[in-house]
Amino acid sequence: MPIYVPLILMAVGLSWILTGLPCAVFPRRTKVWERHLYRKIRLISAKKFNKPIKQRAVILQSLQGWIFFFAGVTLLWQLPIQFSLYRDGNAYSSYFESAVPGNDANNIYSEFKVKVDEVIQPLIDTNKSVGVSVGIIGGEGTVVFGYGRVNTNSNHQPDGDTIYEIGSITKVFTALLLANMDKDGLVSLTDTVQKFLPPSIQMPVYDDTEITLIDLVSHMSGLPRIPNNLNNFKDYLSLDFVKNPYASYTPSRLYAFLSKHSLKTKPGTKYSYSNVGMGLLGHILACSQTKTYEDMVLSRICTPLAMNDTRITLSRDQKSRLAQGYQGVFTISSLYLSFPATNWDIPTLAGAGALRSTVNDLLKFLLANIGITQTPLNKAMETTQVVRHKIKPTMSIAMGWHIQGPNCPDDSIVWHNGGTGGYKSYMGFNKKHRVGVVILSNSTSSVDEAGVRILRTLLPD
Repeated sequence: MPIYVPLILMAVGLSWILTGLPCAVFPRRTKVWERHLYRKIRLISAKKFNKPIKQRAVILQSLQGWIFFFAGVTLLWQLPIQFSLYRDGNAYSSYFESAVPGNDANNIYSEFKVKVDEVIQPLIDTNKSVGVSVGIIGGEGTVVFGYGRVNTNSNHQPDGDTIYEIGSITKVFTALLLANMDKDGLVSLTDTVQKFLPPSIQMPVYDDTEITLIDLVSHMSGLPRIPNNLNNFKDYLSLDFVKNPYASYTPSRLYAFLSKHSLKTKPGTKYSYSNVGMGLLGHILACSQTKTYEDMVLSRICTPLAMNDTRITLSRDQKSRLAQGYQGVFTISSLYLSFPATNWDIPTLAGAGALRSTVNDLLKFLLANIGITQTPLNKAMETTQVVRHKIKPTMSIAMGWHIQGPNCPDDSIVWHNGGTGGYKSYMGFNKKHRVGVVILSNSTSSVDEAGVRILRTLLPD
């Protein structure tokens, strides 16, 4: 869906509110104004204009006004989700410019609780975040902290086993899946995407240059962030597109988008963050083995790493540990107001953001990526961390991972963030100093700055 659609919807919502409220509160007066307008533009006759206004018409006018008013409020309430489609997993933030070493990592266990409290507790106190789980790797050990609540109707504090939607952090799993399949000879990084699609589906090309798998995983394909057919007319009528924007997106609609899309840049030459590109990658990797994306992730990543709570489809026990997501809307006196959000379903573009996980599971993932734990996936993980393209002097893109730092990768921060309609996430590590952080939140306020500030406390001067 083009980015101008949320802007149009904002204008529609405001117009509904501004027209609906007067009709609801002053129905007889607005009915008179309506008659004057209709008479002026000659939509009603003089005879009809002079008829007395019936009480039934006044009641109907008020009812219609309230309907429009609440429809407008609902539309504006849900719009932050639509804007989040374009911010989710953003490739660069000014926070990372200052992600430089801070205190000695050896002091983590004696000083860390106070430092994390200073970073996370303000998010809870201002309602920016309802609940937050934080996981730390330092001194080759791990520690987990929980803040706030998993649900506003409960006093239960989140912990390392609380499940969250991790959004675009899913992309580094998709990248690892590709690297692992390349290592096993099932695919090649230089394979064209067209090779894995039915002959009837034609991938877009630019000057005879085709999109390859490495282009997709490094956001160098030239594909847009969001497909322009993400939602159809039925979605707009039901308002499902503001609650669960990817749920109705089918493979046939993805193929239709690919067949009609025209590339504006040559694949492999320019970085452009793409949800549809990474979602397409997950889709074709799964289809190449006649399995689902979730099955591929479970068998090739979660099982070797003993990540038992990283899933798309949750069991009954896992559902009981799923934190309720909350959508932040606006602030009153510096306090953020938030409302329960619908969980997102991403069937076709699962590789872009469908996974749910816990801090404990993601710490296992980071321990292996850093090289602290030895697993069958370590070689493939090293492949995903190789710089593929420099975005700017202090930022590069690897396979899925973004790498912040002007020096060699060992001195840099390797990271990814994520977000859905009710959750935000951040995961980053430094391989040289063997430190890392995972932050999962059940609110839509960003936790990127918090993640970077915590990493600063782990890195030496």
